[in-house]
Amino acid sequence: MTLYGTGDSTLHITALLRRLQWAPASKAPGRYEVWSPRDSDLEEVIVPLNPESGDYLQLLNRARRYLLHRYGSEAERIEALILISATADLDSTQWKKDTTVDAGLIPWAQGEAIFDAARDSLVAAARAVRSKRTVQGKSSGFLAKRFMEQVFMGQTEVGSYIVTAHIPASTRFHTSQKSEKLAQTDPRKADLVPGRAIIDVFENSIGAVREALTEFRHTPRVEMFAELVPEGVSLELVRALATLTRDGDAAVSIQRSEQTTVRREITFDAVEAPVLDRVVASFEQVPEPQKVVITGEVSLLDNSTAAPVHLVRVDVMKGAKVRRVRVRLTPGQYDLAVSAHAARQWLTMSGSLEKDGRDWWLYHAGEVAPTPPDEGPVGYQQTVWDDETMGAFLPQKED
Repeated sequence: MTLYGTGDSTLHITALLRRLQWAPASKAPGRYEVWSPRDSDLEEVIVPLNPESGDYLQLLNRARRYLLHRYGSEAERIEALILISATADLDSTQWKKDTTVDAGLIPWAQGEAIFDAARDSLVAAARAVRSKRTVQGKSSGFLAKRFMEQVFMGQTEVGSYIVTAHIPASTRFHTSQKSEKLAQTDPRKADLVPGRAIIDVFENSIGAVREALTEFRHTPRVEMFAELVPEGVSLELVRALATLTRDGDAAVSIQRSEQTTVRREITFDAVEAPVLDRVVASFEQVPEPQKVVITGEVSLLDNSTAAPVHLVRVDVMKGAKVRRVRVRLTPGQYDLAVSAHAARQWLTMSGSLEKDGRDWWLYHAGEVAPTPPDEGPVGYQQTVWDDETMGAFLPQKED
């Protein structure tokens, strides 16, 4: 039975070759490519590139038969997975660990640690898709739970010890139980996040850590990692990467369902584990969240029509020992903030005060209300200087 017969067939066979650790060795542009195993040039298969060529299907199925004969059930399993992933729109991620034991085997404790690192890094990405924080804690717990319920675990593959996860990129996940219930009566008001957005955060954050580790070799500043929080980097993600990298080189790879021939691999060296441990220690020093009620002046409004975020900045006058905080509000709360800003009134709100990177944020804002006029800027007690007193603080002219 021949499997291939469409223009996508070249993509499928090249994806199969890459998963079996083959690579292109030479090519005739527009006509065919010659592929060989990465560790040997004694074998080769020809992959046709032009579906209009008369021998296209013949060469394609010859390459497939050779791989099935060479690798048996392993090739069949990978081939089936490639087709399923393309049909079901599944992105895949892998965590690879070099091991001194034979390929596919690893000491039990190390194997468990890799599974923990894989799960924790995916959960960290799911939590960070809506809110970037230094310490994710239990934020977006409902979203993370629903997301992980839909992730599939793949079988291990030939090579280093490998853990594979398949993520439904097109599936949309409710951000809260409230959203899930609301969807039953008014789906338009539900708050949903697509799986692809979570994988975007996953890839961007791990790539950001990789770049920072490279820069760290030249400028050894742990503080630079705190600047990556807006990219989705968190204590939980860095801790997972430290676990993955400890006692052996490792890698994380991402392959998108719409790009079956492209797989991005981000590598980490075992010698970088101590650096990641230092980053974890620095992130753990971030102050614990505080329940506060603050009052202050709205000094920034951000709600662009392209991507409404209902973000405000408040210059804190009382309720917390920080100069300013950023807050994401609901549309109704944002309208109150706009009104207070226009009327030159202060705004009072409650929430959880947390430090993310260099900024302070107020999460779960509630009880948002403008203060009475006599408690705002006009009624606030200020120090007034007379000319004589002010003159004492000004530089005096020399005679």
